[in-house]
Amino acid sequence: MTPRASCSTRVSCAEFGIPTPNVSSAILVKVLGYCKKHVESSKDEHLTAWDAEFVIMDKSMLLDLTVAANYLDIKDLLELICQAVATRVLRRLD
Repeated sequence: MTPRASCSTRVSCAEFGIPTPNVSSAILVKVLGYCKKHVESSKDEHLTAWDAEFVIMDKSMLLDLTVAANYLDIKDLLELICQAVATRVLRRLD
């Protein structure tokens, strides 16, 4: 059994890691930052403002973050990114 295949318990995952082949380390840091902030904060104005600042990045990073959120199945992050992309598109159409 390969290390990835045996990652079925918390102990073995900690020992062998969780495979994230579609996610670079820089993007993973952003994803973890998003998750940490959302765990620590409640849904309030400050979190909404933080989210707005969080998605201010170049198109390439935003695309990579979209792929990561989808791959890691983080629906709230994926929705936030999709909304940010839609807002950018609409601004360009005006």
